Amino acid sequence: MRGRLLSSSAVAAVLAAVTVGFVHGQTSSSAGQTPPTTAATAAASRCPLTANQVSTALGTPVKGPDTVCGFESADGKSRPHVLFVRQFGGMCGGSIPAEAGYKEQVPGLGLTTYIAKFPNGTRVLVCRGVTPFEITVDAASADLERRAAIALARQVLSGS
Repeated sequence: MRGRLLSSSAVAAVLAAVTVGFVHGQTSSSAGQTPPTTAATAAASRCPLTANQVSTALGTPVKGPDTVCGFESADGKSRPHVLFVRQFGGMCGGSIPAEAGYKEQVPGLGLTTYIAKFPNGTRVLVCRGVTPFEITVDAASADLERRAAIALARQVLSGS
């Protein structure tokens, strides 16, 4: 036999190293890097919006992003609240947007975009290839929710 078999102790050592790396979130590409120090740091790296962008769109200070890319009123009130969610790739296919409650398209964003008023706020669904996203804005008025949701979708699409 050309190759050599590893002894059971060598196999155990390799498995232990892989397990330790997995448990600590390290892969060959992340080994040796410093992991995020807080949940907020991790959320910020995954969230395409900033508190400043959301505050500007709403016209009132917010804090965030939290661990799920949500923003809330800086004074602790229940409104306004904004949530960014990456949707599954099939969300924009066929009749799925209409079945999910999206009846109106939003022109001018360069992609197929839908908007709808739901009990928990206004949502914008942007159909961006295999990575569609949704932004929910729950604010004082439906008009503000609509304007802010579209403005935030533009921010995400522009990458700034």
